[in-house]
Amino acid sequence: MNFKVYADTDEEFQQWVASEKRTTEQPPLLSPLAADGKKYFFQATCPQCHTIQGTEAEATIGPDLTHFANRKEIGAGVIENTSENLALWLKNPQALKPGCKMPDFKLSDTNLKQLVAYLETLK
Repeated sequence: MNFKVYADTDEEFQQWVASEKRTTEQPPLLSPLAADGKKYFFQATCPQCHTIQGTEAEATIGPDLTHFANRKEIGAGVIENTSENLALWLKNPQALKPGCKMPDFKLSDTNLKQLVAYLETLK
């Protein structure tokens, strides 16, 4: 498996560590689509695998999504983190990264759009 390595100064690394320890900065008011995505995220099985610091989602099976919108890649570097790629990942993660732990949940187009909108608020 290939990984990208980023070389930072010690100061830049310490700033990154500090930023990762904070909870996500939720906008004061989510768009209706993102609000529906947040509701769906917490009603579906997402919190059984993922963490979002500062919420009831505290699982450690899948990646911590606290600052998901700030990431450059999805799936440990498999694809660039864009709205379109995120939708592809959520729709069928196995097609992009065979053998990953995340199954295909057969999301409806509506739920897919909602989840993408919500995950893009997690900065």
